[in-house]
Amino acid sequence: MGRRIICYSRNRMEETTAKPKILVTGGAGFIGSHLVDHLIEQGYPVIVLDNLYAGRPSYINPVVLKEEHGSRFYQMDIRDHELHRVFDLEKPDYVFHFAGQIDLRLSVLDPIHDIDINIIGGVNLLKNCIYGGVKKIIFASSGGAIYGELPPGVEKFPHNYTQAPVSPYGHSKVVFERHLEYSNDAYGIDYVALRFANVYGPRQETSRECGVISIFVQNFLNKQESIINGDGSYTRDFVYVADCVDSCMRALNTNVNGVYNVSTGIRTSINELFNVIVRVSGNHQEPMYRAVKKGDVAHSSIDYCVTKDVLGWEPQVALEEGVRRIFEWNTDPVRIQNAHDNTVLYTTLSPHQRCRHWLHGSY
Repeated sequence: MGRRIICYSRNRMEETTAKPKILVTGGAGFIGSHLVDHLIEQGYPVIVLDNLYAGRPSYINPVVLKEEHGSRFYQMDIRDHELHRVFDLEKPDYVFHFAGQIDLRLSVLDPIHDIDINIIGGVNLLKNCIYGGVKKIIFASSGGAIYGELPPGVEKFPHNYTQAPVSPYGHSKVVFERHLEYSNDAYGIDYVALRFANVYGPRQETSRECGVISIFVQNFLNKQESIINGDGSYTRDFVYVADCVDSCMRALNTNVNGVYNVSTGIRTSINELFNVIVRVSGNHQEPMYRAVKKGDVAHSSIDYCVTKDVLGWEPQVALEEGVRRIFEWNTDPVRIQNAHDNTVLYTTLSPHQRCRHWLHGSY
């Protein structure tokens, strides 16, 4: 995979293969920033597009901010009508789509906002991928929200289970998957939709009632009380972010189309999760129980057997090890200093470099 570059010299002609250029929407966010870091390490030129509503400057890879090796950052929303300028200038070969409204409960309170970002914004991006000649788009979908409630007697959702989302957020994921399928049929653009289970790991947002593991870890570090909605018997399928990045790379480097579950296939109750965090932290704490939130499903777990067969992927990081890594990340002084330095680096960018104001006619 890659573009062929023929280099001429006085004595001979040499042929090399350059890494394809990759655009990552939401590349300053939780999963997206981890993916960008990995792509940079692998030598890919990466274009990061993020409006920085949920993403953070400290998570943007320094190579991207310094515009080294063909990488670049655009502070832009996927709904922007000038998005085509990015495609005109950068001509990405592949696109990872991680930008979006990620708060399930916010989607219940304001479904129009959810539709505007996750469907309208997503289709705007897809349109530019089609007309920009992108070879493949890889989409961060949601196995936890798409399948809905596990029926009695079913331990985990199989790959081909009928979608039955119970929230506008889940519906928006299904709708965009359908647009990807249509665009593949109508325009020939390849796609993979990765239906992630409940992803957790360093950099996960804790301020919008999502990311229960990161919320609990922060509460333990700050000696604050943790709240469990319901009686703690609800179960989730927690998959570590590095395993999700691995699935992304396999989707990039495999000539397949379709949807694939990314999970552990293990159901963990919130009470069990809380006990894991108690063990890892070494600090005993009792949670506070409150009423169940509207839009939550009681039980969710998805099967990754087809993903293993087709992509050769399976999870590597156990829950307790993943939780330990989050505690270490939050308390690592080197990481904290690097995050500060990266934020300072971001502030040195001019308004033009941050936003690249198309209306001024320069990019």
